[in-house]
Amino acid sequence: MPPFSFADLHRPEAQISSHQFRGKVSLIVFWATWCIHCVEQLPFLRAAHDRYENIGLEILSVSLDDNPQSATSFLKARPLVPWRQAYAIGGFNNEYVKQLGVYAAPAEFLVDKNGRVLATTNDLIRSKLDTTLSRFFGK
Repeated sequence: MPPFSFADLHRPEAQISSHQFRGKVSLIVFWATWCIHCVEQLPFLRAAHDRYENIGLEILSVSLDDNPQSATSFLKARPLVPWRQAYAIGGFNNEYVKQLGVYAAPAEFLVDKNGRVLATTNDLIRSKLDTTLSRFFGK
């Protein structure tokens, strides 16, 4: 997976970058508040977080909304999202979003400890998420 750096949604002066995920199995999720499929995916992400966080899964959600306030307000109303949140300034026009080939939401990438992509959205959507993670984590 190419290197990336996004604004921390809760601390805009800080950055969340790919190097912070090296050595960890990560699920990188690109989403937006206006995307019904993204919202429908939240319970599956929460279940994955609860089941796999203690054995090494790190989740990062990257908002593609037009402004960070949309995502912040959305998340405040839904405290079921305890993982790290970032914001892609410029949404789909963000240079890192383009480098990663994200052109629709949701877009998800399961990344191994060395930064290699193990699975993408088709294998990570809804109930396929747990199936894919259980195969990887042997659970």
